[in-house]
Amino acid sequence: MQCNADLQRTTGHGELVAQYSGAKTSVSRLSQTGAAKIRFPKQSTPTPLTGVLINTAGGMTGGDKFEWSIAARSQSSLSVSTQACEKIYRAGDGYAEISIDLSVEADAHLHWLPQETILYDGSYLKRKLSLKLGENATALIVESIIFGRREFGETNPSAKLEDCWRVFSGTTLVHAEQIKIDTEKNHWLSQSATANGLTAFATILLVSPNSVEYSKPVNALLQSLQNPKQNFWGASSFWAVNDCDKLTIRMAAVDGYQLRKGLSAMIALLSNEDHPPTLWLT
Repeated sequence: MQCNADLQRTTGHGELVAQYSGAKTSVSRLSQTGAAKIRFPKQSTPTPLTGVLINTAGGMTGGDKFEWSIAARSQSSLSVSTQACEKIYRAGDGYAEISIDLSVEADAHLHWLPQETILYDGSYLKRKLSLKLGENATALIVESIIFGRREFGETNPSAKLEDCWRVFSGTTLVHAEQIKIDTEKNHWLSQSATANGLTAFATILLVSPNSVEYSKPVNALLQSLQNPKQNFWGASSFWAVNDCDKLTIRMAAVDGYQLRKGLSAMIALLSNEDHPPTLWLT
């Protein structure tokens, strides 16, 4: 007997707006629906305001949809991470979709630091990230992807990823990415011209008036992290686009453990902190 009933799908929308009151950054607007939740852990210092994004469904699969809208108003300082890695499970039909809308007003600071997204065997993810920056705004954006679970033997999983980034300074497009990966085509993960056997990847984007000051320390850190035995690779580039400075860093590693070691050190450097977000250390 065939069942044609539609499967229940998970949706969620979370919105967080931070404002500066003259003494500290606080929550101006908070909205959360469906499986999307935002929480605020206790902080030893009032700045930056720290928010934690939570998917109470525990993961996503084909047909699930999440939207996150994060805004840092003028002069505010906001750091956002996730409670855990986002897990994208096998898609029976369709794709999981994540939409991220970030806004940083004049003289404000935003750190977007989610933990890794893990694509399980048979998964399909479409993700869009939009970032708008005002004058003298600073944004540190980190996104990382892990293909498969190496400890479960998923060293060459079948997975699809479509990733689109658009970053604007005022009305000027200063950074764009359009990535489409299907690991089954041409054995993408194993070929030397593509992933060369590595399964964990990260992109770090720093848009800041003083981005160029980080170029030398970033390259020095990447050089110290390079270790053929650990299969870690990293490179960076600096660009000035219409008076907007940006530093882009790419990392790749043999697994999520090696990638996180590099990410943790790089985030600590670029955020001027002693360590990455506390949740990354648990």
